[in-house]
Amino acid sequence: MGHGVISAAQWAAVHPPVWSKALLYSGFAVWVIGGIALVRAKDLSAQRRAYWIGFLGGGALAAVALAFRGWVATAGAAALVAFTVVGYAYFFTSYLKVGGRVFTLSERRRTGTASGAYGDLTAPKMWWIIVGIAAIGAANTALGPWTWKSTLAVVLTAVMTAAGGFDDGRRRATVVRGQYVQAALVILASVPMWGIPVAAYLLAFVAGRMRPPPSSGRHDATARGATGVPHPPPDGAGER
Repeated sequence: MGHGVISAAQWAAVHPPVWSKALLYSGFAVWVIGGIALVRAKDLSAQRRAYWIGFLGGGALAAVALAFRGWVATAGAAALVAFTVVGYAYFFTSYLKVGGRVFTLSERRRTGTASGAYGDLTAPKMWWIIVGIAAIGAANTALGPWTWKSTLAVVLTAVMTAAGGFDDGRRRATVVRGQYVQAALVILASVPMWGIPVAAYLLAFVAGRMRPPPSSGRHDATARGATGVPHPPPDGAGER
């Protein structure tokens, strides 16, 4: 009898009930409709509504469709959908707007111009990204022998720090653009990576100083920390 109960439970886990399939298909339909509405939207406000209603709404239906497998599956699916939708909105769009403020990785999408210290990125954002990459590299090298994965993580971290160092040096900016907290974390994470990312930054910084600075412009004024540069209206100012 016990074996029969277990077999029935296993069968139910693999074969969802009718209501679950109906919710799942409905979620897919909402995603498709939301995507079409997003493409056809004529202004940013309409795009935001289509994005959040379509993708979060469809994700909610898909998460509820997993309720037959328990609340853990439903909660996990909902968290994954929310993380993906919010993450995509932050990294690739200007749809994440809370209380009149737009949250986005790109300064170009937020202000309408590349006004960050590193083009589309402000100095804090750039260095927090490097901290995250360095942490992944440190975990890969500290928790086991060096493999191709750990080597790739070290190389990626070194490339990021070198790119920042060369830009800082060439634009005659301060070291790490004054982001000393992030720099300290990168230095700490570089210990199991034999200090390679830190060395890459310093060498690139010196190499950048040996190059002539780029032509003066808005980006360079921002890089040097100049103030008084007028900014265009914030995102959404011209929305209808």
